[in-house]
This record gives sequence, C-alpha cells and structure tokens, in this order.
Amino acid sequence: MKKTLRLMAVILTALWGVAATATAQKKITLNPDRTSNENAVYNVADNSVTVTATAPKYTIMDWDTYLYEELTHIDKVTISRRPAGNFNDVTLIATLDNIEVGGEIKYVDKSIEADHNYEYLFTVEVDGLSSTNGFVTVYTGLLPGKITNFTASVASYKVSIVDISVTAPTEMKDGSALANNVCIDVLKGSAWEGYEVIHTFENVKAGETYTWRHEVNEMDQTIEYRAYARSGKNGKGITEYATTHVGLVAPETPQNFKAVRQGDNVVLTWEKPLTGRYNGDYDAENTTYKLTRVYLDKTEVIAATNISGYTYTDSPEADEEESITYKLVAVNSEGESATPAVSNQVAIGKALELPFEESFFGSKFTHKGWTTETSQNDPYYTYKAWNLYSSSTVYYLPEDKSLAVMPQDNDGGMACCLFYGHSEDGQTESLVSPHVNPAGADNVELKFNYWEMGSNATKNEIKVWVSRDDQAWELLWTSTLKEEFEPQWSEVTLPIFNTKANNNIRIKIDAIRHEGPVTDVLIDNITMTELDATGINTVKPAIVGETEYYTLSGVRINKPATRGTYIVKNGDSVKKIMVK
Repeated sequence: MKKTLRLMAVILTALWGVAATATAQKKITLNPDRTSNENAVYNVADNSVTVTATAPKYTIMDWDTYLYEELTHIDKVTISRRPAGNFNDVTLIATLDNIEVGGEIKYVDKSIEADHNYEYLFTVEVDGLSSTNGFVTVYTGLLPGKITNFTASVASYKVSIVDISVTAPTEMKDGSALANNVCIDVLKGSAWEGYEVIHTFENVKAGETYTWRHEVNEMDQTIEYRAYARSGKNGKGITEYATTHVGLVAPETPQNFKAVRQGDNVVLTWEKPLTGRYNGDYDAENTTYKLTRVYLDKTEVIAATNISGYTYTDSPEADEEESITYKLVAVNSEGESATPAVSNQVAIGKALELPFEESFFGSKFTHKGWTTETSQNDPYYTYKAWNLYSSSTVYYLPEDKSLAVMPQDNDGGMACCLFYGHSEDGQTESLVSPHVNPAGADNVELKFNYWEMGSNATKNEIKVWVSRDDQAWELLWTSTLKEEFEPQWSEVTLPIFNTKANNNIRIKIDAIRHEGPVTDVLIDNITMTELDATGINTVKPAIVGETEYYTLSGVRINKPATRGTYIVKNGDSVKKIMVK
C-alpha cells in the first residue's frame, strides 16, 4: 500500500513538472510591449553615456479583444544609437541577454563623441516578436541653463529697426558655474519656413543682459524670433520666443483701469497701453479710447467714443440702484485692443427702499444693484462663483447620493455659490446687496433662506454682514453645523438695530469653503423690512434655542466680555442684563 502511494506521488509530480514546463514554453501571440522609464546620463569624466530602462511585463493589448498576455521571459534587448533627428544613420551598439521580465536594462556606451546629440533606441524581442522602440535623447556635454527677459521691440512705427534684448543664464543646467564657451543664438523665421541664426552673442557672462539691433529691409511685417543659450556647437538650452511688428499696429490693453462713483457720476481713470499688438509701436499720441457700460444682465451700451486723454466722467441714468462694470479699448487706424480693460463694479442710481425683496425669480435678479467679491487671486484662472439657477444638484456624501434642490419658494430661481475640489481652504465668495434706504426706520429685520446640511456633509461656512453708509462691515451671523442633519431649507431671521440715522445699508453674504466634501452654498428669498414698535421682541430667533447677545447699539457679539449693559435673546425671551 505504501509503495503504491509513493508511486502515485512520483507520477503526479512528474505530470505537474511536464505541465509547468509546457506552460513556461508556451509562445506569446502578441508583440511584447515597449520599454518604459528610459533615461540617459552623460558622464563628462570618461566621456560616456549610461542608458537605463525598465523591461516590460506584458505584451501589447489586442484592441479588438482588449486582451493581453503576461510575459514569462525575454529573449533579448537590443540597444541602437543614431544622431538625434537622423532616422537613417542607426548603429547597433549592444545586445543584452538574461534580462528579467520587468527588470532593469542598463548599458554604458563609451563609443561616443563629445558635443553631440544622440538618440538611443531599445527593442525587446520575445519568441521571434519585437516591440516598438523605446527611446531617449542625450547631449554629450553640459547644457546651459535658461535665458531670461528675451524681448524684441521697435522704437517707433516709422522705422524698420528691431531692438533685441536677452539676459544670459546664471548657471549651467546641472547647477554648475556657467561655462566660458557658452553663447546665445538669436534666430528669425517661422514654423512653416524654418528658422535661421541671424546673430550670436559669444562667450556670455552669467546674468548679463545683451542687446542688438536688427535692421529689417521691409516695413509692415510681423517678425518671429527665437533665442537659446548654446554650449559648444550642439548643446542647445531651452528656446524662448519673441514677436514684434515693424510698422504701425493696433494698441494692446489699457492699464490700471478704475471706476469710482462720485455722487450721480462715475469717474473713470486709466493709463495708456504698454505696447502695441505683437509688441510693436501703436503711436500713443494718435490713439483714442472707447468706453462701454456692462450691466448686470450682460447688456452692453457704448458710453463714449473718441476719448482723448486718460480720464472720463460718465453720467449713467438709473431709476433704481444697479451694478455696472466698464470695458475700455484703445483705438487707432489699425484697429482696437484685442482684449479690453475691465473695471471694478460700481453701483449707480438711487438706493432702494423698504420693504426690500429678492427671490431671484426666474433665475434673474429682481434688483440690478447686486455685486460679487472673491478672494481668488490666481493670475491665470479665476471663475465666477455666484450664479443664479432654477435648480441645483448637491452631492450628499453621508448617503452617497445626489440631491436635486429646487428654489425655496419655487419661483424658478435661487443664488448658488459653486466650489470645486481645487478651491483652497478659506476661499471666500461674497454676494453683496444693493444699497437700501431705511427711510427713518428705527430697526430693520433681515430674513433669508439657505440650504442647510450637517457637518458630515459639508464644512462650508456662511457669514452675514451689514454695512451702514458704506462704512466697515459688521458681523450679524455665522452659520453653525449640526451632526447628521437632514438637508433642508432653513430660514434665518436677523435684527439690524439703530438704522434711523443711516442713509443706506447693505447686506453681504459670505460663502466660505473649508476642507471636506465639496458642496455648493444655496441662498434664496432675501427680505428686509421695518421692525414694528415692539422692536426686538418681535424678532424670531435665528435658531431656536440659541442664545444671542447684542450690544445696546444692536451689534451682535459672541458673549459679553466687558462690563456694561447687553441684550440677551433666547427663543421668544428678550431681556437686558448688566455685567459688573
């Protein structure tokens, strides 16, 4: 019995070995994938190049079936070399065996010449099938660093002379001191016709600025220039570009454009464009300006044309306060600024009166004096956060679902502040109301609705402020987050005390992004009305059960911190307390 068992074990072991061998020897039917992570490093000490790459683990994918095969072995890897850009002069320099699947490929090439650009090609061969080439380029020398401040400009549209200016690198690309043989080439041409070297600054010094005048034969043409630092004959650094126009061109954008309200007028100031299109000369003395009003609904009205000088006083008409911005372009015989200058927002017209209502009916502003502010300061990208929508989809993280939110009063419109994953912690987007005249009202009641979510769904914060007669903002209310709160519209009621002496007040709603789930801030149905004679006793609590503290002047505070008399409100209870 024991002998029989031993015999069966031997037979099974033998069969398993045969099966394993058969599996290992099974040939692939698809070409092996190419190498990855190709790299080449030049060693100046022994004038050699070390090339490395990572061998593949799989074949390429069959895009008809979306299948690929796992590699069990690699027969060989060949490494070839050719002058960079020369596809015909290819030299086989190495054949490497015993390369592991997914392993490192490494070879040191000592058969090179200094001051050359080479391209190395890696080819993987398995079972008679070959990969496409992995490749890497290298310069056999030390490359210079990047040039800076490369410009091409004309002194006057009347002359055909281009002033070229460029600053030499401060060091080589590897961080070493700038070599003595580094020069700077200036080229002229186009992407279609190619570029040719028209001037070379020889043996440049680190950080020094070099200038040269290019005398052009023909007027009224746009010229493209390139420049780079060069080591030896072939070691070209990073290329920089400059464009200019010989002859008269249209002006670029006016600078420092500002709008300031003065009474019923708006005073606008600006500075002339820095240059003309393509960095040419636009003849500033014979340039005029065109001014356009842009209203909140994006309607544009030309306010003035043929303005000479750098200031203008506009007198727009408005039945009630509305917010506008201005666009300004410079104009000459060749055209106008491709990109207009845009001013800050200003409010024009008379302040509104109580009662004030804004429901964003039909996804439009009922009152046109609303403005927005943002803390975004990216010079390349900013977006308009506050917008009006008829509905909004809010992602609700705790339940991993999306909630379709409709306006609180079902009138087809609400204000929505959008945040994104890239929004920084603390990003603040402000929605600012028009001026409202209290008209002698002792106190004003502010109401609004916001879409409230629990702390497990959002970390966003809302702050509400009031400004009296355009003075400093006073904090009225800060939102608080509840745990596991069912999302819903919630109403906030806030008193604004002692408004009788104010000519106008404004409300600002801040939506503040905090780290955590990315959700929108939704606001709807904002009202301001006069409180009746009973004053604070008629005000509904902002949040039932929350204790609110106010100074006698009506400013809400966290808690009394000094001696004095304060108003304390909790639910329907309102009383005065004296802190000794």
